[in-house]
Amino acid sequence: MKFAAIALVFALGLSGANAACPALPSPLGNDIVGDPSGTNTAACSAGQVLAANAKCDVKLPTGFSDQNSGTTEYSCGSDDTTLTSATLVATGCVADYHSPVSPGNCVAW
Repeated sequence: MKFAAIALVFALGLSGANAACPALPSPLGNDIVGDPSGTNTAACSAGQVLAANAKCDVKLPTGFSDQNSGTTEYSCGSDDTTLTSATLVATGCVADYHSPVSPGNCVAW
């Protein structure tokens, strides 16, 4: 009976070897881009699937602000199924920048 249950798990593709963290959102978010200079020195990309214990970074483009101080890291847990998402959100433009077209861009004055 145990053999039948194990065979069924593999036949359905439910083995641990097939587990994977969900793909990162595509796009990463409004006005959010990968950041190769972030804490993990690994830029995230839209639709990317992280391996277990892997991390990547995002940021706002120049001129944008996140007044909520959101996090800038996506990470996949050691279980290879739990994705922790960045919480960064573009909430406006920083000082000396403005948005002539709302929403979507912040340009220097």
